Amino acid sequence: MLVFLDTEFTSLEWPAELLSVALVTEDPELKLYLERTDFLVENCSRFVVDEVLPLFGRIADSQVRYDDIGPRVWRWLNTLGTSVRLVSDSAIDARLLLPMLPKPLPGQLCAEPLLLGNLIRHPAFEYAEAESFAATGGWRHHALHDAWALKAGYLALPASLRRAHV
Repeated sequence: MLVFLDTEFTSLEWPAELLSVALVTEDPELKLYLERTDFLVENCSRFVVDEVLPLFGRIADSQVRYDDIGPRVWRWLNTLGTSVRLVSDSAIDARLLLPMLPKPLPGQLCAEPLLLGNLIRHPAFEYAEAESFAATGGWRHHALHDAWALKAGYLALPASLRRAHV
């Protein structure tokens, strides 16, 4: 099963801190979205303060403390009960999330995430991504909406490209 991952974080400068995480599957009912409540705004870049933080608080029951994110994601991944491969458009997403997960990692989790790289520039991907944002209200830089758009873009790619990239 593919699980589309997106995160929002304090800054592009390292070390960045995770602010929110979204995981969505091809089944629209299977999703997890969490956003931190215990971060310092002073650690956030101007872009994050202006574009990301105003989108927080819009998804009910998603607010958690940092220390709760890893265990919640771990439990959710374990409910999927099948082989799981994370799909992301950036290595940063897994780099921020995976160390938070309790060890051992869920047995069904593939060790290496699928990074889409240049596939996100494919016209079919870009079109489907834009359509996804339009359908969900256009919350770019919100991890859940970005994950839905990532899924839409990936699924819109020609099957031959998807097979070659896995």
